[in-house]
Amino acid sequence: MVDLNPGDSFEVLEIAGVSAWGVARPSGLVGYVEAEALDLAPDASA
Repeated sequence: MVDLNPGDSFEVLEIAGVSAWGVARPSGLVGYVEAEALDLAPDASA
């Protein structure tokens, strides 16, 4: 288990309902977080 602090990087791979699946950086741990807890930046490739 890992705690994400404000400002930590979390790479979102998928959003399903109220949950986001992704990778915590730099630890590389994967898991779900509540999507509303994330400050989602616009996709840079768009």
